[in-house]
Amino acid sequence: MTTILASEKSPTEFCPSCGKYKTLVEVIGFCVDCVKHRFPNNAVCFSCGKIEPRGQFRSLCNSCQKEKWNQENADKIEDYIRCGLTYSDAVAKVLFDNRPLCIVCGQKIKRGRKGRSQICKANKQCRTEARYYQYLRYQKGKSREDAIEVILERVSKKQAA
Repeated sequence: MTTILASEKSPTEFCPSCGKYKTLVEVIGFCVDCVKHRFPNNAVCFSCGKIEPRGQFRSLCNSCQKEKWNQENADKIEDYIRCGLTYSDAVAKVLFDNRPLCIVCGQKIKRGRKGRSQICKANKQCRTEARYYQYLRYQKGKSREDAIEVILERVSKKQAA
């Protein structure tokens, strides 16, 4: 019986654990659901099938995450290398370029992540708006988009005054 990685788009195989036809994890030979059931506190990489003791919240192992990041940012890294930077300097520059911008002050957010970080806490106004954002989200129950819209309106009023 040949096993298939969970990430490949190919015909399903018979899982010997649950008896269903699903894609199998190469390392174990069971489907992802059965692997997660047998190893409840471990993460299963959907790309290579590696099992890591980091909890089930991650879908890729560290090496697959690095490989994915390198594939996504290969063109930017190449551009910096063409300009004369070393590979490690080019990676550091791309990491800096990928930082999100604060919606209040417009500066790059330290340790910020795309899609998650919206407001930095570098100065007093940013901290005030970050606290108000938290209030809107968790006390008033507003969605992310609505809360950001309110924050942007507050910031534009303060700048206009």
